[in-house]
Amino acid sequence: MIKNSLILCSIGFLCLFSGKADAQINPLKSQYFANSFLFNPAKAGDGNTGKLATGISTQWNRVPGAPLIMSLTADAPVSSRVGLGASVINDKSGLINRTVVMGTYSYKVPVSEDSYLRFGLAAGYLSDYINLNDVVSRNVGSDAAISNYNYQHENLLKTGFGATFKIENLEIQSSWYKNNRLANQLNRTIDRSGITTQFKYNLGDPSGTVVSPMLGHRQIQGLKDYLDMGVNVAFVPNLDLTFIYHTNKTITGGISYEYDKLLRLNCFYNSETPQIRGLTGGTFEMSLSMPFSLLKN
Repeated sequence: MIKNSLILCSIGFLCLFSGKADAQINPLKSQYFANSFLFNPAKAGDGNTGKLATGISTQWNRVPGAPLIMSLTADAPVSSRVGLGASVINDKSGLINRTVVMGTYSYKVPVSEDSYLRFGLAAGYLSDYINLNDVVSRNVGSDAAISNYNYQHENLLKTGFGATFKIENLEIQSSWYKNNRLANQLNRTIDRSGITTQFKYNLGDPSGTVVSPMLGHRQIQGLKDYLDMGVNVAFVPNLDLTFIYHTNKTITGGISYEYDKLLRLNCFYNSETPQIRGLTGGTFEMSLSMPFSLLKN
């Protein structure tokens, strides 16, 4: 009976995320392997303790006005089944500043002793604007495209849904985010991606070396979908190494170190695509996280 239930849950989970969708691309390209809450609302409170994390991503550092992305997330279980979370992401690229603020609720549905389904809902707002003080032009006020941009893009409603299915050593995650684009078709320019999905399987003894193959899939409207194929190796409980190949012909290398179960530092470097290889400095991402608890022991 349990085996049949697990099979049905697996089929239902994959069918749930088989269709096309529109959502904003998660800007932190590699960190979502280290902090799944960045892309999946269902990961809010998925664990014995909460986690406070901050991250930064610098891209194309040889190019003036290159993207700079900063994030702050917090999530924690508030009961054996319910988790809460919040996130703030700021993305500055040239003249455009984008801020996303969201709150998250998740709920766990046990399937058996070693498996469960977890669902998450997220809602908040996205503000996309141009800092007029940074515009180098004598006619900023008379340029309709510039003066109307902030009015057309500010305070968009952003919602998201995610799910996690875990059975023994296998974990499947998928999420879908959507912006309120009905008011203005121009908002489509900041809403390009679809469903993000990730598979991870743990091999080995948790007290020793654990090898975890990973597979991710991301939809991007107007461009080809691409896959993330990689492996995470935990040699000891506090040191991890990650290698990922992306089908856009880039690679990612990462290292994670935990100090005394209090702080964890993650560092990732993502190479350039072949079209701009040698022209930019690639993408460097770093995050720092620490555990906390809202539950009494």
